Amino acid sequence: MNLEQLWTDLQQEIKEILGVNKYEIWIQKGSDVKLRLMDYGTDWILFETNNDFFAQHVEKHIWPTLSDLFLAMCGHTIEFRYRPSVEPDVSNESIESTVQHHQQKIHPRRVLDGIPTDKTFDNFVVGSCNSFAHAAAMAVAESLGDTQYNPLYMYGSTGLGKTHLMLAIANEVAQQDHSITPLYITAESFINDMIFHLRTRRMNEFKIKYRENCTLLLMDDIQFLSNKDQMQEELFHTFEYLKNQGHQIVFTSDVLPKDIEGLMERLSSRFQSGMIADLQAPDMETVLAIIQQKSENMGAYIPNDVAQYVAEHAQGNVREVEGSLNKLVGYAKLRKVRISLELAKRELRHLFQEKSTAPLAPDSVISSVSSTFNIEKSHLLGRSRKAIFSLPRQVAMYIMKEYSPLSTAQIGQSLNGRDHSTVIHGHSKIKDKLSTDPSLKQTVDLIKRDLQIWT
Repeated sequence: MNLEQLWTDLQQEIKEILGVNKYEIWIQKGSDVKLRLMDYGTDWILFETNNDFFAQHVEKHIWPTLSDLFLAMCGHTIEFRYRPSVEPDVSNESIESTVQHHQQKIHPRRVLDGIPTDKTFDNFVVGSCNSFAHAAAMAVAESLGDTQYNPLYMYGSTGLGKTHLMLAIANEVAQQDHSITPLYITAESFINDMIFHLRTRRMNEFKIKYRENCTLLLMDDIQFLSNKDQMQEELFHTFEYLKNQGHQIVFTSDVLPKDIEGLMERLSSRFQSGMIADLQAPDMETVLAIIQQKSENMGAYIPNDVAQYVAEHAQGNVREVEGSLNKLVGYAKLRKVRISLELAKRELRHLFQEKSTAPLAPDSVISSVSSTFNIEKSHLLGRSRKAIFSLPRQVAMYIMKEYSPLSTAQIGQSLNGRDHSTVIHGHSKIKDKLSTDPSLKQTVDLIKRDLQIWT
């Protein structure tokens, strides 16, 4: 069998293993071929890739998945080899270009204002919970403005790595192309910046900053634009300008665009016009890997029992992991003591609130749900059947029925005298949706964390 036929046969199986989205990002989309089979031997296989940056990611994160396929086919492990797809050229222009390329490679690492240098792809621990978002972010850094990933919209609960990936894009692009200065800003800062320019009657400067002088816009926490019509209008026109210029846009949010209250329909549709990637809470294995990597970066040794303790109590929140390690390592260095489980329990007891043994109070659930969904308690307890109110109400029913000793009649009474059958229906509806709606699951997990419900 020739190489072309072999690769054609393999691609369909690879697509099934990776899934269509990952396959198009890392192997091929239409005529855009990103990974090509060039040669193979008894225990190795050679691919041609776009460049070293791309190949190293494939080797680290894609090959472990594909290697199982080749192991099944050959009966033994296969070594991944690659070469960048650069045609030899000995012209004067090529020599000059090569000299410039090497000059760029030895250029000191760029440090961007307001962007931590440690937020890189190398420092991001990849697991099943975030692998697609990581791959999409890498693809954006590799190919700015590609319509498949423009805009890139990453969403998930707090502390799961959205901002890390966004800043990693900025840092990677800044090193690849010194002519690009990424513009990173939170939605809240965007709002404040716009208010300042409106008050000082300098909106032209504002538009120049976010449109004409911007080739890579990274906006964090886009949900803060909720119900802010004038800011949304300005962002819409900024979005249109950048997209028409082929410039890259990246957003992060806690929720999907459709779940941002008071978001203009045309802006919501623009957010969904590119690539949407979610980040789930990491499993125990991924959290332990995060602890290992962060402790190595800090030059500290974290015993296994301490790592296990931190992982269990951080409940999948990477920020809590980082805060815990910073406190432990800082204390150990100042006191010149070894990190131990006893030390961790003593020093982290205020960071990790112990599981509450008190019964879950209905008022606490109502407050947490109202706050998380950004609605008034009166609306949650009211009689309106609008989805923006009925869904949070049903979530409150679900939380109380699942995690409190209250009867359905008592739950209904706490929700402004609703019938027990209404509570049963609401609980059942949310339970069914949780298995098919990742956004809802993340919201419920956020409420559970707020209420200190650890399951």
